Amino acid sequence: MSHNTNAETKKLVGVGFPDFWQHVHDKYAKCFEAAIELTSVGNQVFNTPLSEPLHKASRHIARMVWNSFGSLMLLVLNGYGADAMKIARGMFEASVTLGYLRLHPALIDDYFDYLFVLQKRLYESMKDSAHNQPQRFSADVVREMEANFARVAPKFRGPSGKLRANWAKASFRDMAREVGKEELYLLFYRFASSMHHSDIGGLFAQTQTFGAEDVLDVDIAPSDKWLNEALIIGHGAVVAVLSDFNEITKQGLDRVVERARRLFIAAWGKAQEP
Repeated sequence: MSHNTNAETKKLVGVGFPDFWQHVHDKYAKCFEAAIELTSVGNQVFNTPLSEPLHKASRHIARMVWNSFGSLMLLVLNGYGADAMKIARGMFEASVTLGYLRLHPALIDDYFDYLFVLQKRLYESMKDSAHNQPQRFSADVVREMEANFARVAPKFRGPSGKLRANWAKASFRDMAREVGKEELYLLFYRFASSMHHSDIGGLFAQTQTFGAEDVLDVDIAPSDKWLNEALIIGHGAVVAVLSDFNEITKQGLDRVVERARRLFIAAWGKAQEP
């Protein structure tokens, strides 16, 4: 196999819209300044060894949100606002989940045990496939999976005996309400979910008027559309999980959390405070 030519390498490196970067950076300079500082903070605070299950889960969720923030920034810099909204949606979900676990620490076992429900569902789906996927698993692995599922399934069944679709009894909206984010659920999450699932609302959210005849077409990157909304939600999720991580693990990061909040307010204003 031959090595890549210089032309091929240049083409690969040229992915994205570098000419758009400065425009976005200048428009959201305070957010990017905060992101640089938050990256440094995350590298420090999430390296502390933890032993309790809730503490471990909180760090894992927080670090996932931190990682997604980097992905979101790359999309925003290149004017992919609609796709950044989809990343922000996942960050919002994670922040609500962690906030809910902070309020209900006794539910951490349910959070972990729901893994066995998901494993069972995946296994059953694989059995229904045409490729005999379950043959890859030994009898011992299958027995262990079935035993784990049998142990946890009763607490996830409703009155009809049907397994519920989520680890928590509360709906996601109810979870958002409890952590003080119901308004964001209504104004952002539903909208971003439409975009993610490409329903008709999501399709129209990702269109622009094209030409003199007002023909609707896809809003193609680089575009300023949705960059503001994605950055606000993503940045807010980062601050929220940092705060919840501190509350759950008692790491003594109050000053760090306060600094993160001040950076957020400096970027977006107090009305948007997470």
